[in-house]
Amino acid sequence: AQCINFQQAGAMRRTFALVRYRQLVRGGEVRVDRLRLGGGVGTRGGRLNERMSRPLVWFRRDLRTHDNAALHGASMTATRGVVGAYVICSEMWRKHDDASIKIDFWLRNLRELSTALARLHIPLLVVRAEGTKQIGDCLLAVARAAHCDSLVYNHEYEVNERRRDEVVARRLESEGLRVSGFHDRVIFAPGSIRTDEGRFYSVFTPFKRRALQRLKEQSVELLPEPKCQSPIEVQATSIPARIEGWDVPADADQWPAGERAAIDRLRVFVESSIVTYSRDRDAPAIDGTSSLSPYLAAGVLSPRQCFVTACRANGGRYEEHNAGNGGAAQWISELIWREFYQHILVGFPRVSMHRAFKPSTNHIRWNENADHFARSRA
Repeated sequence: AQCINFQQAGAMRRTFALVRYRQLVRGGEVRVDRLRLGGGVGTRGGRLNERMSRPLVWFRRDLRTHDNAALHGASMTATRGVVGAYVICSEMWRKHDDASIKIDFWLRNLRELSTALARLHIPLLVVRAEGTKQIGDCLLAVARAAHCDSLVYNHEYEVNERRRDEVVARRLESEGLRVSGFHDRVIFAPGSIRTDEGRFYSVFTPFKRRALQRLKEQSVELLPEPKCQSPIEVQATSIPARIEGWDVPADADQWPAGERAAIDRLRVFVESSIVTYSRDRDAPAIDGTSSLSPYLAAGVLSPRQCFVTACRANGGRYEEHNAGNGGAAQWISELIWREFYQHILVGFPRVSMHRAFKPSTNHIRWNENADHFARSRA
């Protein structure tokens, strides 16, 4: 797939309320500013206060149409249609040492996403950026060519990704576009669950207790697939079958692509394996896990969909109880662990910077004797 032809769009006049999530790193920790949502603090980005004309939805690790906060928000406020964009950046994939099977999985899910969006009259434009520094220019060119006046995306919380998004936001804002971010990879916005002293939790068990309390106080709601938009003049671009430097894996069929495949796998797990999950999950000879990690990592399935489905299997509760399902409660606990680590990424960004979570461990003296290592392998 090649970048679409770029042309200068008209003046960007319509604006919408900025829902930005800024992180200020201070000595390895981060302060999360309150989201500006009519004075309140939201968990998914809230409603935008003004009508957008034509938003550009920047897809990343959220390759689905159901329960997608940014896509849902854009479709609810657009007046002249919605356009989707995905940026292929080989430089970032190489820096993250992404494997061929992961790249192939993303590309196949992109094709499924493009088909699903087409049914909603939302074209998906796939573009190429030579490096991360060019992503902003690439998205700006897409916005101009597709006559979009805003950029919408779901937050990613790793250090490199946050820095990338800040650069992109500044670039597009400098050209008159407004940029809005939503919390979609989590149930609770990072920083919204804190200790009594106002700090990020660094231990899982108390975080879990606080999260469960919050879950009792507020239900987890799933966003519907966007309504069908009015047809627009923008045409979707093709999606490459492979990217140079990454081979097509022979066992790709073990991971079928698309939301339907992800939801079916979740359903089969809940109906057949979740009851014995707490017992079977650590046995290598037993197919006792959900096998949903790739779908969660690529955002083909949302954590909220998993929470809601597991809760139903557990008698409508998130914790283990006499009439419930011990396996479901165990899986819910592990979903909360996933939530916990997203908060860790924001509260302690050093974990994304090749630094220890506990700074005291930096003083451990490691034995780096190559001869000793060779002997240990003999």
